[in-house]
Amino acid sequence: ISQRLIPLKGGEGRVPAVEIMLNTPLMSDLIFKGNVHEMKELMSKSNEYGMITFDQALFELYKSGYITYEDALRNADSINDLRLRIKLKGKDAKNTDLMKEVSGLKMEEDASDNKHRLR
Repeated sequence: ISQRLIPLKGGEGRVPAVEIMLNTPLMSDLIFKGNVHEMKELMSKSNEYGMITFDQALFELYKSGYITYEDALRNADSINDLRLRIKLKGKDAKNTDLMKEVSGLKMEEDASDNKHRLR
């Protein structure tokens, strides 16, 4: 468990961004083999076991309105990854209905080369 204290959005006080890594068999194996570079990815995919990365914690704090966008990025392990996550999944993200976007498409076979094409 590790934490960083991030200033609250209003400026009065701080809130902890907590990173949690658990000793699962796969995590132990990564450490034993020296594959340290794979640990963050495993942590980010193991939320059901209670693991969380700093960037995931920062995203949740930003999304909930506790911290500013600037403070989230300033404390991120990967600024680009967090920026992209906020853009795609943050509170201001545009919810696009992908099925609505492709509803007019249909599959047709092109007789000249026996390939299927979307039209």
